[in-house]
Amino acid sequence: MHGGHVRVGLEDAVYLERGKLAESNAAMVEKARRIVQELGGQAMSATEARAHLGLASAGTPTRNSD
Repeated sequence: MHGGHVRVGLEDAVYLERGKLAESNAAMVEKARRIVQELGGQAMSATEARAHLGLASAGTPTRNSD
């Protein structure tokens, strides 16, 4: 809500809700996205997030293959 970012994944938490283990990182991401949207925020697309973080586009090598 104040321009912050969200980090989520099984390395941070293993429960999707009280007593319910998350079956995947994808489930954690879906829940985080829903919460952000319910609070009036907007999630970046994968392409937007990669650009924001200065990462190569998906499918683009990040190292010289020489």
